[in-house]
Amino acid sequence: MARARLFAGAPARLVSLAPPAGAVSPLDPPPPWLGWGHDRRGVWPWPDDLDADLNARPGPGRLDDLGRRVRERLLATRLEPVVGHGDFESQNVRWIGDEPYAVHDWDSVVALPEPAIAGAAAADRHLRLLRRRLRQRTPHRRLPGRA
Repeated sequence: MARARLFAGAPARLVSLAPPAGAVSPLDPPPPWLGWGHDRRGVWPWPDDLDADLNARPGPGRLDDLGRRVRERLLATRLEPVVGHGDFESQNVRWIGDEPYAVHDWDSVVALPEPAIAGAAAADRHLRLLRRRLRQRTPHRRLPGRA
């Protein structure tokens, strides 16, 4: 729990150290995983790791519904944008003890409402923990025909 608390405080600290969003050149477009404000038809932005329109492929209805509701809520926010790291995940942070020493991957800097930046960092951390738990619970299986 202490690690999670340290990890959660670092993006807020970076936001507090950054210049106001209006004082920097536009930081658009944000990376696709923060691209809920896209101008395309449909819920999902164009991904950066696939050559596919996710809106053209029917997904689980509840996932598309959740995406639609979250996107509508984020688009309706009236909070001012702040400058922050849009890809704040563990592989992009180097620590010395309890202090972040360096933050990498600044090509993902964004100007968005702070809850969106914090939510992306929290979601990434949650997904990493979930993947780790699934790997621990699921025995490795060899595929047929593989040595």
